[in-house]
Amino acid sequence: MTGRDQRGMGLAEALVALALLAVALNGLLAAQWQARQLQQSAATRLLALQALQDFAARWRLNPRGESRYRLALAQPLPHPTTVDACESQACDAEARALADVGALALQLRRDLPRVQWQLQPCLDAPGSCLLVAWSGTEASAGPEGGCLDASGVRLAQAHCSVLLLP
Repeated sequence: MTGRDQRGMGLAEALVALALLAVALNGLLAAQWQARQLQQSAATRLLALQALQDFAARWRLNPRGESRYRLALAQPLPHPTTVDACESQACDAEARALADVGALALQLRRDLPRVQWQLQPCLDAPGSCLLVAWSGTEASAGPEGGCLDASGVRLAQAHCSVLLLP
């Protein structure tokens, strides 16, 4: 065999191979970015659910504070500056309820971006529901009980959680 019978890869083939490699890498990076976004969304939703479950447990332990819980939740989300005052001193049922609502507000503001809440009658169950929304989703319910955006349009990927109150 002579050198003429052996052929290497030309410039055109190398460029096509590099283009295919770039497309494949771009697809992998896009998949990685989407997976990261989904993981962050799931982690945020989990933080909201844990905060609401903790609050519901506190409420069940303090049934005499029910009216104070409802009054406090009917107000806009407060900006608490201190942690639970009842941890260092004895509190009555109403003070305990206010401290619990303050602890919930503090945890939600710490863990969720642009958070808000709204207390309203549940659409699919008897009683009241606390809607907690974040990241631009409005804390309000439509016909199916989902959260709406600020313009009133239902969001398929709404950032919200609903707590059926005791």
